[in-house]
Amino acid sequence: MAEPNYRVLLVEDNEDHIYIFQTYLSLVESVSLGTMVVPRLEDALEMTRENNIDIILLDLMLPDSKGLDTFTKYHQSYPDIPVVVITALNDENLGIQAVQQGAQDYLIKGDINSNILSRSILYSLIRHRKDEGLRQLALVDELTQLYNRRGFLSVFQQYLKIARRDDKDLLLLMVDVDGLKVINDNYGHLEGDRAIVDTARVLKKTFRGSDLIGRIGGDEFVVLAVQASDKDVKAIKKRLQANINQYNLTSKDFTLSLSVGITSFDPQEDVVFEDLLVLADEDLYHQKRQKRRNLPGGN
Repeated sequence: MAEPNYRVLLVEDNEDHIYIFQTYLSLVESVSLGTMVVPRLEDALEMTRENNIDIILLDLMLPDSKGLDTFTKYHQSYPDIPVVVITALNDENLGIQAVQQGAQDYLIKGDINSNILSRSILYSLIRHRKDEGLRQLALVDELTQLYNRRGFLSVFQQYLKIARRDDKDLLLLMVDVDGLKVINDNYGHLEGDRAIVDTARVLKKTFRGSDLIGRIGGDEFVVLAVQASDKDVKAIKKRLQANINQYNLTSKDFTLSLSVGITSFDPQEDVVFEDLLVLADEDLYHQKRQKRRNLPGGN
């Protein structure tokens, strides 16, 4: 049997309504849908965590969660998954409020058939992809395809919540491309852009897939290293320098050099992203001064 095009999670506790929805979903012909059913919000959160869910049909009135709060809790946990909420006829305003807060659509029990359900699912998936594309344009640096400042800050807040929940330390690193102006002046801005892109590649190679990397300025990058603390700083710097050295073995026009400032922090404390950047930037400035002093004739 072929794999379904989309996996639908139906969150509903009423057996009669489950039967109706499953019947209508089986009649959808435009796409192949695989359906999973759970009766509680807690189950939906766990199911989403353990499976690749493409869209969720979410009844707002569940045994463990009632009303708009049901959508809010799910959407805060999984903002990237499109949600179609299900309401009773006398709760249509709840559906409207959910759409205003980020749901893709709402359906009213007793006013659903296979065509309405099919159209709602397909349109919701299309709208979500379009919205996601627009969000990516707003959050991703065009040159490096890393997060830009806004995107990094947005995801940083999510990482912070996870670190607080798991009680794990974090490291924030500021990375600066040394002498980018010299590269631009001597070799042209295309080579300067290549230095930026190649720096992004070196950082991706150095850090884990679970770490967060962004470009927040012309020659400035920032990295959030998860489950890392002061004791890991030496190993991180050594790995980064090894990857820079390897890159420079093949670079033909310029030598890539990066300066790094690092600050560690306890996520259980009140954390302001901009304050952490200041601390990392101060360490970065110290590292640059040390490099200049080590140059011939440096003071």
